[in-house]
Amino acid sequence: MMYFPRDQPRVPVTSLTSPVIHRCFSPTPAIEKELHMLGTNSQEAFGAVAFTRGKLENRDQVSTKLAFVFGKATVAMMKFH
Repeated sequence: MMYFPRDQPRVPVTSLTSPVIHRCFSPTPAIEKELHMLGTNSQEAFGAVAFTRGKLENRDQVSTKLAFVFGKATVAMMKFH
């Protein structure tokens, strides 16, 4: 994981060769894992999202955990004639 102490000089992002950001989508081992991706578009906008859904077993209870993975949205400029 990347960590930059405050007392060290900052470096431009472009000078990093291979940055890695670790993410935890499920804090405990899931008994079932799914990756969901949804998208929609129109003439004015586009949107997409990806999230994980995992079933977790804790003692005698089963719960569902959702975790955001990625999202993207764009809005087109209005064209005036």
